[in-house]
Amino acid sequence: MMVKRKHIHFVMFRNVCYLVPMLVMRSVCKRVLPVVAMMYWVTGASATTPWKLRREEHGIKVYTASTDTSCIQTLLAEFPVQATTAQLIELLMDAPAQPRWVYNARQARVLKQISPEEVIIYSVVGLPWPCSNRDYVAHVTVSHPSATLTIIDSHSEDGHMPPQKGLVRVRESNAHWEITEATPGHLSVRYQLRFNPGGALPAWLVNLFITRGPCHTFRHLQQEVAHRSANG
Repeated sequence: MMVKRKHIHFVMFRNVCYLVPMLVMRSVCKRVLPVVAMMYWVTGASATTPWKLRREEHGIKVYTASTDTSCIQTLLAEFPVQATTAQLIELLMDAPAQPRWVYNARQARVLKQISPEEVIIYSVVGLPWPCSNRDYVAHVTVSHPSATLTIIDSHSEDGHMPPQKGLVRVRESNAHWEITEATPGHLSVRYQLRFNPGGALPAWLVNLFITRGPCHTFRHLQQEVAHRSANG
């Protein structure tokens, strides 16, 4: 009987040792991966499988698809914004305002203002333990192909900021926004995301939680731009 009890205790202890790290990892992933998903506004490759609607909240639709160039899925978001094009661009180019609407953004600042529609921005995004925070430098440009269409593109650049202690530098990031003025004061935004967060995060974990960060961020973007519009 004593041997049997010792065996039962051993099995219970072994199961606890197995389950606790798994539960911790699951909790961390739920907090980390939405942050990672919003750090890198990346495009540059077309989806090779049909878009699949994964999440819909507050008029924000988030789709994913696979590509032949990365194990991490491409993300597409479409959502309305009640503002003028100029008001939305002003928010997107306002680096210090990022912590108010970008998911878990810690800080952001302009390193170089090339022109009113071209800027170099440095950003830091916080990730919970045990992951290291990320930082990146983005070269952002704005163009206007037509009177009702505005394009915002960005890509990562080295040389503007030395590596920072304790931060993992993101060296692969590009971004693409399409902002269409449907009617005066009503915008339709299309946003594509494809990224590689680097580090030790496996692709299957990133794919599992990739849609959470965008919904949070774009909802706060809608609210922030509406607040600015209401306050002049």
